[in-house]
Amino acid sequence: MLTDKQVLKLSKLYLATGKIEMSSLKSGTNRKTGSKYIRLGKLPSELKKPHIWRTRADPFSEVKSEIRTMFELYPDLEAKTIFEYLQDKHPGQFEDGQLRSLQRRCRVES
Repeated sequence: MLTDKQVLKLSKLYLATGKIEMSSLKSGTNRKTGSKYIRLGKLPSELKKPHIWRTRADPFSEVKSEIRTMFELYPDLEAKTIFEYLQDKHPGQFEDGQLRSLQRRCRVES
């Protein structure tokens, strides 16, 4: 994968020489890859697609409304406190390793 810096150098060299082979060679890229970025006119960071899919089922889907209610009533609560409450209320359903997942969820929702 090329960096933005390499593609910028490639573009600058290509504008100066007009030759994709030499520009690619001097910028440290493959000719085909260099041609692709010259043709597209975009940087690699502009072509990245966001990661939006899930790799496993959401462990908190069944208690989502309960979590949301707790945050609405007590906005200063930390995710760890809510997680410990959920572990006490639903024994065996949530493992200690799932705390980080709940912390991420709380950060996104707040």
